[in-house]
Amino acid sequence: MVQQLALELARHQIRINAVCPGEIETNIEANTKLRGEDETAIPVVWPDGQVPITGGRPGRSEDVAEVIVFLASERSRHITGSPIWVDGGQGLLR
Repeated sequence: MVQQLALELARHQIRINAVCPGEIETNIEANTKLRGEDETAIPVVWPDGQVPITGGRPGRSEDVAEVIVFLASERSRHITGSPIWVDGGQGLLR
């Protein structure tokens, strides 16, 4: 979808990219109440192994935010239709 949108919107100088975070350390559990888990549960299969670049430690929300700031800036003017993986190499273990 990202690549198709990038193609369709390029003539309007609109860039489309996808930020794909891996394991990111957050405090979401502190402000999220779990409801209806049985009705909404989607099985998730995590890759075996650890996050290679950090020795198994999850990334930080700032790691994802910095990629988004870069993509929103003029410095990424020639990037479109790309998935940007912010996962410390974890996706390579699949």
